[in-house]
Formats: sequence, C-alpha cells, structure tokens
Amino acid sequence: MKLYLSGPMSGRQNLNIEQFDRVAAALRSWGHEVVSPAEFVQNLEADPSAPATAGERATYLRKDIFELSRCDGIYLMQGWRRSIGANLELHIAQIMGLTVTTHDSWPLLDEPVPDRLMIDTHITDQLIERQLA
Repeated sequence: MKLYLSGPMSGRQNLNIEQFDRVAAALRSWGHEVVSPAEFVQNLEADPSAPATAGERATYLRKDIFELSRCDGIYLMQGWRRSIGANLELHIAQIMGLTVTTHDSWPLLDEPVPDRLMIDTHITDQLIERQLA
C-alpha cells in the first residue's frame, strides 16, 4: 500500500525529520511504499532548523496535498493530534476516501505488522458526525 506519512513538524527540533525517517524506514521494511514530507524538505535546499516563511509553507502544503492525493492511505504518527498540518492532511485523506491508520493501530514500530491496515473508525465517525450536523 502507498502510505502518506503525516505528523508534527513545525516547532519540532530539526522538523522532526529523524522520527519521520525512522517511521518511514519501518513502514518500508514491512513492504509499504511511503511518501514522507520530511523527504521533501530534505530535498529542498532549506534549513530545517530555521522557521519556514509563509511562502515556504504554502509551497510545502501544495506539495503535501499533491503527494497525498496519489496515495492509498495515510499513516498518522505520534503527536498528529497537536499538528495543524497533520489534521488538515487527515481531513483531506478522509474526503478522498483513503485508508486511515494511526500510531495507535501500530503502537510500536518493532511489533509485527497486522495483515491489513486497521481503519481508525473513531476518527472517521467523528468527522462524519460533524459534517452531518
């Protein structure tokens, strides 16, 4: 499955790139194709320790949404609930009908991978309720 990796970056040391890389490597070792926004940043010639400008954020967001739209699912890393960007990516993924899984579904990266992704129905149900209200 092609998974978009989503989690907190802004305000984190070195944009949380080490954690993104670790999670991406684990998911790849389980046979998933992974799209990681941390890799976009690393491929740009931007300083990850410096705050992004408004223009850089807009560029990153455009790239993130485009790449997310090409995936089968989204994997929400630990800390995603406190990330505005990750919440936006989750909302877009759900509108597009992508499979959603969280670190809660696979809490430890050294645990065996389930045979299939577990959809976090609690999150899905909450968003549907809000949209219907």
